[in-house]
Amino acid sequence: MDTAIALDTKYPMAYYNKLSWLASLEKWDDYEQCLYETINNFPDKLHLYMHKALYLEWCGNRAEARKVYSFALEFFETKLKENPTPGLIVDYVAAKYLANGQEMSKSEIEALIPDSFSAEERKRVATYLPDMAELKRLKKKSLKDEE
Repeated sequence: MDTAIALDTKYPMAYYNKLSWLASLEKWDDYEQCLYETINNFPDKLHLYMHKALYLEWCGNRAEARKVYSFALEFFETKLKENPTPGLIVDYVAAKYLANGQEMSKSEIEALIPDSFSAEERKRVATYLPDMAELKRLKKKSLKDEE
């Protein structure tokens, strides 16, 4: 991954893949360094702030995690008002769950979809809604330390 990043520092997928591998390997110091580097390089990638908040929760820094969740949700809501896209809606649904541990209802999700969306865009939202089992696993990891 480091070689891929060195070849093209503006290609976000190389960073995302590195983050994923570091988390899988539980190399948290390297994960933290890569996460902050990625956020610095791609500050408009909203889901990175959710990674940051989760990481802070995993480290036991719940107060700072709540601040980042609040910032991220406000950022998402602003972007949704400016230019809603299917991907942004899907990411927002995931962000809401990670921030407060509660799934959005079908009607709440449908309310996010603008009337201007085509049938294909509506289908993309429905098709790509987040894997709640995976989100629950991530959230459970952050909450297990509270028990």
